[in-house]
Amino acid sequence: MKKKEISIAFVNHTFLPETYGGAEKQTLRLNLDLQTKNIKTFILAPRLKKETPKESLIESIFVKRLKVSNYPNLGGKYIFSFFIWSVKLIYWLLKNSNKFDIIQVIHGRLHSVPAIFAAKILKKPVLVKLGRGGEKYFDINVVNSKKIIGPFFSKYILRNVNGWIANSKVIVNDLKNHNIKDELIHRIYNGINIKNIRVNKFRKDKTFIVVGRLDEEKLCEQIINTFSKIPESFNVKLIFLGDGAQQNYLESLTDQLKQSHRIIFKGAVDDVSDHLINADFYLSASLSEGMSNALLESMALGVPGVVSNVSGIEEIVTDNKNGFIFEPRDEKIFYEKLIYTINCSEKDYNEMSRSASEHILKNFSMDSISKKYVKLYTDLIENN
Repeated sequence: MKKKEISIAFVNHTFLPETYGGAEKQTLRLNLDLQTKNIKTFILAPRLKKETPKESLIESIFVKRLKVSNYPNLGGKYIFSFFIWSVKLIYWLLKNSNKFDIIQVIHGRLHSVPAIFAAKILKKPVLVKLGRGGEKYFDINVVNSKKIIGPFFSKYILRNVNGWIANSKVIVNDLKNHNIKDELIHRIYNGINIKNIRVNKFRKDKTFIVVGRLDEEKLCEQIINTFSKIPESFNVKLIFLGDGAQQNYLESLTDQLKQSHRIIFKGAVDDVSDHLINADFYLSASLSEGMSNALLESMALGVPGVVSNVSGIEEIVTDNKNGFIFEPRDEKIFYEKLIYTINCSEKDYNEMSRSASEHILKNFSMDSISKKYVKLYTDLIENN
């Protein structure tokens, strides 16, 4: 007898084309690979912009969008959007319950509550893939910090999820601190489409690249301040790809430091690959990550990272082997690492570049990651 095709409803608090963050790209990448493994998928997300279609196909993935005024994961003064999202999402999931077997929520913030509620009514499994690690940024702790409703909803999420997807040791420990049983924790990394090892070209003049949102927690200000201290005798440049709340401030800071000739802001781009392969090192000073997709992409292309030690980094980077690590806010060590990279020999750079790409191919290929999801889904269906 032919095995029943499993169908997954993915729920995101935001999705393409309204935003191009790492979680959205990772969700799309996973969906596309799952469909090659006989897993049906579709995505449910909010629609904030009038020009965004209610329904669309992104590549081969169906996306259904529910209109709200603001992101439903925020709470606070945006709590009305959370309630509107909840009503619309629950109604859609109940009405279309024959279209999916499992609900998988991307990030365990407020927007996950109605998906979990609908799953309980339908007696279907619900998975939550957590976004960030660390006491301050862990999803459940963020929900708990919301005034009035936070403690109730954080407890509700913790008690009613059938499985937690953690992509770093830090997030695993965060879950255990909330007394989540080991059998409910599934450690599955983010994945990258990589088939071959790539060794990046060695260049005497170095280009550093930052990819992602220009928000306060990314500490782009620290990157600019530290980079500006590099002597002009070194022919280096720094490129920012992305936009965000701090973009105008960071551009103004660059002007004040008289660094506009070597610090360049290129805004958001759909495909970062061409920019990455023309860079020598990827930079991040972030205070918080889950598992950086941009870092995975850069290392897959043989571009080593100089990165702050946050959630997911210890799984990706081995200091002085396939990249460099410094503690968040430690500008002194960050600067020393930058100077070392500038003076790195061709032999050492080639070895580091190869090691970076090899590590991603061995541990983070999307093909191997999606196989772990297929096993998880199959087990959930059999045991439900």
